[in-house]
Amino acid sequence: MENQENLLQQFVDIFSRKTYLSLRSRSSLPRYLRWLFEDIDLNDAVVFDIGGGTGLISFYAVQRGARSAVCVEPLADGSRSDMLASFQVAAKSVAGGERVKLETVDLATFATLGLAKADIVVLHNVVNHLDEAACAELGTGNREARDSFVRIFETVRSLMREDGTVIVADAGRDSFWTDLGVRNVFAPTIDRTVHQQPEVWRDLMEEAGFINPSIRWTPFFSLMTGIGEPPKKLGARALSAYYSLGHFVITMRAP
Repeated sequence: MENQENLLQQFVDIFSRKTYLSLRSRSSLPRYLRWLFEDIDLNDAVVFDIGGGTGLISFYAVQRGARSAVCVEPLADGSRSDMLASFQVAAKSVAGGERVKLETVDLATFATLGLAKADIVVLHNVVNHLDEAACAELGTGNREARDSFVRIFETVRSLMREDGTVIVADAGRDSFWTDLGVRNVFAPTIDRTVHQQPEVWRDLMEEAGFINPSIRWTPFFSLMTGIGEPPKKLGARALSAYYSLGHFVITMRAP
C-alpha cells in the first residue's frame, strides 16, 4: 500500500492534466483509482491501457498486482517529449515499473503486433478521441459513425482473452451545466459535443460482441471529500454525477 500511495503522489499532477483539475487532490486521486477498479481482480492480470498517456493507469495496475501492463499511446506531436519523459521516469523509479511497456502506436497498429491477449483493457477518458469526427455524429443516427466505433470495439475485443474485462471511463455529454447551455464548471475545457452518454457506448459495445454491461456514475462528492462510502451502483441520473463532472464508468465482458 505504501508503494501504491507513493506512486499516486508522484503522478497526481501529471494525471490531473490528462483528466480534470478537480482530481489534483492527493487524497481524492487514490480514492478515485480504487473506485475505478472496484471489483476488478488485477492480480496476475495482463492489462492494456489504451490511450494511456503518461502511464498512470498502467503503473497503478502493476502496483495492484498485475503481471504486466502495456500503455498504448501514440504520443501526438506537441506532447511527445513530455509524456515520454514522464513515462521513462516512472519506469525507472516505481517498484514494478519494469513490468510496464510503452507502445507508441495507434490502436489499429497495436492490434497487429501479435502480443499475448489481455485480461483487462482500459480506455480511460479516451474513447471519444479514437474517432472524434464519428463521435460527434453518433447522436444523429449516422450509420457510418456507428460502424466506425463498432469496428473500434471489435478491435478492442480482438485484443482480449475470453471472459476478459473492458473498462471504458469518460465524461458524458449531459450534465446540469450543459443542460443550462454553459460550460461545466468542474471541467470547463471538455468539449461535450464530442462526448456521448454511457448508454450510447454500451449499445455500440454490445453490437461489437461485448456482454454483461455495468454502468456506474462517478460519485464526485464522496470521492473528493472522502465523506461516506461511494455507492456500489449509481442510477442513470445520479445527482452527484449530474451536478458535477457527469463522468461514468462502463464495465463489460468479452464472451
